[in-house]
Amino acid sequence: MRKILSPILVLKEYPEGFIVPHEEIVTLAQKYDVPARFVYAINIGTMRTLIESYKKWNRLFLSDLLHDDNTGHALDGADSIGVLLDYPDRKVYYFNAIANVSVRGTNATYTQVVTGIIAALLTLVHDNLERGVHFVEDLQDSYFESYIFDRMRVQEFVFEKEDGRLRMSSYDPRVVKEYVGKGVRL
Repeated sequence: MRKILSPILVLKEYPEGFIVPHEEIVTLAQKYDVPARFVYAINIGTMRTLIESYKKWNRLFLSDLLHDDNTGHALDGADSIGVLLDYPDRKVYYFNAIANVSVRGTNATYTQVVTGIIAALLTLVHDNLERGVHFVEDLQDSYFESYIFDRMRVQEFVFEKEDGRLRMSSYDPRVVKEYVGKGVRL
C-alpha cells in the first residue's frame, strides 16, 4: 500500500493490500471499459496475528476474528476508503477517513456503510427512482451523491506527473456536491 497511499498519507509502516472482487469495481470497469481493481487492507497488527494463526493451525477460527466488542469502547485507528484515478499525465485521489473514536456504538467501517445505505434509501424517495437495481455509478447528480458528500468528508488530491515524480497541483479538503432535485424539497 506504500505506493498507493504515500502521496496522501505519511505512515511509519504501510499495510499490505489485497486485490479482492467488489461489485462496484466490476461494474465501473465494464461501464467505462477501463482497468480497475479493489485493494483492501486491514490493521497491520491484526493481519500479522491472522497470518501467524493460519501458519500455526493451517486455518482460521472464529476466535481469531472476534477479539473485542467495539460497542463498549472505541477502537483504535480509522477506516479509510478512496479512489485513485491514474491518468497518463496525473493522478487524482478521492479519499475519506473516519476515526473510530469519532463514532459511538459502532465502528468507522459500519458508519461508512450505513451512510451509503441511508443515502440510497433517501435517493429512492427524493429522486423518485424506478424500481430495480441502481448502481452507485448511475447515481451521479442525484440526492445520493449530495448526501454522501455532505455527511462524509471527501478530500480531493490532484498530482501532476513530472519526470517520473508526482507534484501536487491542487487539494480540496472537502468536496461538496450540491443536489439539484426534481422539485423535491430536502
